[in-house]
This record gives sequence, structure tokens and C-alpha cells, in this order.
Amino acid sequence: MKISRTRAIQILIALLLVFGAVAIAIRATAPKPVNVIRLTVGPAEQILAVVGRVRSANVVRILPENAGAIIALLHDEGDVVAKGELLAQIRSDQQAAAVAVSSAQIKNFEAQLKLARAKQRRVQALAAKGWVTRAMLDEANAAADVAVASLDAARANAGQATAKAREFNIYAPMTGTILVRPVDPGQVVSVSSILFEIGSEGPVEIEAEIDEVYADRVPINATIMLSPTGSGRQFAGRISEIAPRIDPATGGRLMRFIANQGDDSLRSGRSVDVNIIVKKRDRVLSLPRSAMIKKLGQNNVFVVESGKVVLRSLDIVDWPGAYVIVTSGVKARSLIVLDPLSVKSGDKVEARIAKSMRAN
Repeated sequence: MKISRTRAIQILIALLLVFGAVAIAIRATAPKPVNVIRLTVGPAEQILAVVGRVRSANVVRILPENAGAIIALLHDEGDVVAKGELLAQIRSDQQAAAVAVSSAQIKNFEAQLKLARAKQRRVQALAAKGWVTRAMLDEANAAADVAVASLDAARANAGQATAKAREFNIYAPMTGTILVRPVDPGQVVSVSSILFEIGSEGPVEIEAEIDEVYADRVPINATIMLSPTGSGRQFAGRISEIAPRIDPATGGRLMRFIANQGDDSLRSGRSVDVNIIVKKRDRVLSLPRSAMIKKLGQNNVFVVESGKVVLRSLDIVDWPGAYVIVTSGVKARSLIVLDPLSVKSGDKVEARIAKSMRAN
């Protein structure tokens, strides 16, 4: 029996549709691949990671002695200044006027003293010839002494006015680097306003704030690793101070660290990644925190068993970090799904062990 061309095409299309449906059905029922890690027993560390900032060991805050408007700021953050160098000026019109008045008074009393000295010399010359009385000589001498005293007083007043005016100039109290300059030209400041913070040259320390929940659990002899942010370099360090006071606004305590060796990358103001190794454990199970999922306040993971996904609840050592230590709920060699949002309990899966991540 001969089949027409049209009929043959129809049969071919029907067969393709059947094969396609079968392929879709097979694909739909096939296990889907998921990335997992195999838990192994090994060493683990409880690490507290924080970001600190480098500061000079000695920091001086500079406040003005007088209120007024800032008319000049001669240095900015990061500048290195020498002791006694002029940093800023505050407007002092009244004090400038007082200095001008004192200067004028000095010139006036200098002129009076010059006149008194000339008169004294003439009277003394006449007294030597017996042409003037003793009273006139005493009067001339007294007038010269008064002129001297008046000039000395004017000079003292001028010195006081100049010293007072000098208080409106802000000078560096030591050689160092300007860490903070929170004011701008034209700003009106009070005697409680901070104009500059200057850090001394020499040793530096890293300061960071630690949550009070964890600060109490950090031993003073903890191993510290310091890494300037973005540099990739690491330095060993130590804790130099744990502040007893808790900041009520943040609930944190200040901690200060010192590098065991100096380095040019540890400059004042630079951010530093601080890793505090709180505790080392030799034989534990650990897994990525990202592999856990919360359900009803309980920590859980998805475990692949016999090709199916099973939900398991965990007990962990809760410590901030990328990895957590497991105390119960799963055993060594368990296959843990790395992305818990990609599966659900009961799914048939093909476990693919990820080589780029390790549970320990």
C-alpha cells in the first residue's frame, strides 16, 4: 500500500511529538543536580572578625581658648605639622583693637619719657651751677621716674594684649599628623568645639568596637591577625586594651590592638580587618553558615540521603563567622546541600560534591 507524501509528513510529526513528550517526562522525573559538601572531622577556629581603624598611640584634641569665627584654616586632615606651627586663626577684632591701643600708649609714654629726661638734664645742669632750688631738681627727677613707670606699665599692658590676641591663633602643640578637622572657615566656634585632632609620630594602634556579647569571651592573650583593608597583607598582633565601659548607644566595647611589627601600610586613619582567634578546636564538624536555613527558630540543613533531600535540625556553637561548629544533628560524611533555597524536603537529587569549599 502506497502512503502519500502528506500522510508520511503527518506520521513523522506525530512521532516527533511523542518522542518529545517522552523526553520531557524523563527529564522531569530525573534527579536534579545539587552542590553539596561532605562533612569531615577536622580542626576549626572560632574567629571574631571586625573592622578597626589605625590611630596614633597619643592623640591630642585641640580646642580654642576663645569663641569666635574662624577666619583661616591652614591645614587639613592628613597634613604633617611641626610643633608650634600655626594651624588656624579666629577673628579677634576687639583684641586687635586692644593691641593697637597699647601700641599707641607705648609711643605716647615714650614721648613723655623723652621730654621728662630732657627736662631732668636741664634742671640738673642748672642745679650744678646753683641756679635752681633743690625742690625743682627733685620735681624733675620725680617726673622722669613717673614717665619710666608709665612706660613700663604701658609695655606690660601691651604684652598682655598681645598674649591675649595670640590666643586667637591656634598652634600645633606637638609634631604629628592631623587626623580630624571637623570645622570649616567662617564657622563660629565655642570654647568646647574641637578644631583638630593630632596624632603623634611613632607607634600606632588599631581601635575597633566589639559587641558586648562577644567582647567578654575574648581572652586578652588571643591570637590576632591584622590586614590593612584592600592590601592582602597580614600582620600578627596582640590586644593592648579592652575598655571596661560599654557604649550605651551601640552596646559595644572599644578594643585596641598593636601590630607585633611596624609597617608603612598601618597609617593613621586607615581601615584594618581584624581577625581575633578566640578558640581553636582540633576535631569538630563545621559547615558554611550559608548552608543553614531557619525554620521556627531552629537551625536546619538539607542532607542528601539515598538520592533524596532530608531536613535535619542542628545544634551549633553560635559564633559570628562564615563557618559554624556543629555539635549534634548530623554526622561525619553527611552530604550537606550548599544552597538550601534551591531544594525542598523530598526532592530527588544528584549530589555533586563541591571541591572549592570545605566544611572544616
